[in-house]
Amino acid sequence: MGFFRCCLFRSAGGRDTRCSKSRNVAASDKPHRQRLRRFRQLLEEEPIEAPLLVKYIVDRADGVFLWVRLVVESLREGLGNHDEIADLKERLDELPRDLEQLYDHMWGRIRGIYRPRASQIFQIVRAARNQGEIIRRKEDESNPLTAIALSFAEEKSTSINGSPSIRMLDPAYLKERCEKMEAVLKTRCAGLLEIRASESIFYESWAGTIQYLHRIAREYLERPEVWSSITFRTSGTGFNPHLCLLRSCVLQLKHTITTPMSKSLWATALAALEDAYYLDRDTDIPYTTLLDELDSSMNFRVGGLEKLPETYHRHWVNHTFNPHSEVPAWESDFLSRAVQCGLTSYVKQKLGKGSKVLNSKGGRPYLDYTTAFPDQNFVLPPVKQEMVVILLGHGQGRSSCILM
Repeated sequence: MGFFRCCLFRSAGGRDTRCSKSRNVAASDKPHRQRLRRFRQLLEEEPIEAPLLVKYIVDRADGVFLWVRLVVESLREGLGNHDEIADLKERLDELPRDLEQLYDHMWGRIRGIYRPRASQIFQIVRAARNQGEIIRRKEDESNPLTAIALSFAEEKSTSINGSPSIRMLDPAYLKERCEKMEAVLKTRCAGLLEIRASESIFYESWAGTIQYLHRIAREYLERPEVWSSITFRTSGTGFNPHLCLLRSCVLQLKHTITTPMSKSLWATALAALEDAYYLDRDTDIPYTTLLDELDSSMNFRVGGLEKLPETYHRHWVNHTFNPHSEVPAWESDFLSRAVQCGLTSYVKQKLGKGSKVLNSKGGRPYLDYTTAFPDQNFVLPPVKQEMVVILLGHGQGRSSCILM
């Protein structure tokens, strides 16, 4: 029973002392206690058959603990349904012993009405895993997708409970959202994704990270034929995971990150710019309102910086992560960063308002940002020829830099 009890709690994220390495962060104890009580009841009612069921699991596992973990998830469901020993054994017999076949079985068990949402979540998670490939600080690693970030990614707007204001949300409310997300991953994504506690000092205790159940699960889901069947569920709907992630970044900046010098603040802003880059590439839509909200949210957060030279208090992009890393003479603004990050649709939309935008820019002209970058600590996408054409078309030819 000890082995089964440990497996039971490991797979459920329970707080069993013999399984103290379990890293699941958002779970209620009550369902776990009920299932454990049910198994103890089965032990009393069938003292011979119940222990044999545990032995049956061990024998079929053949030393593959991941298989045990997946199987125990099914048994937990059965215990919650008050299955008898015979029913539990039938559940075991239905499950393939091969891991890939078992993943097929798990994906196949997701109800049809849940599959579009499951498809969206899998696409968001995969897109987030690739963040940092185009835009990042050179020394930074990519940010893990947190539970609250995924929860925010499913929002349809950047207003929480109808309020657009920038404010720190109640940690209890954020924790509740994480718990709901954990339930969603189990029911909509067949447990192939899970929430694990973050070991990073930059995240609150409720901000566990989204992880695949196992590396093999990720490899299975990203196989071309499987991935095609997943993305098919959102084809023709206009769904784009990068739009979801951009919206999530804005919500995080507005509601969960309050320390101006927090590393996660700047990493989130850069992740948002990268998502905007992909959106520009894929949709040619400027998403002006959303990007302007990103800009204003960062200005609000960075406004808390103190004891900096007066020249640095013009705009948040002049700070980067190191507030003294950029030469003040550039006097960068958000449109400068949009030029550097290849947001052609956004730049075209902004410059379409006429000379007012161009004349309000101090320091170096926008065209200079296509040929030089005042902070060499960044990885940025290649300059788009279209961006240079747009700027030249708005009279940005008087540059002190030489086009390369």
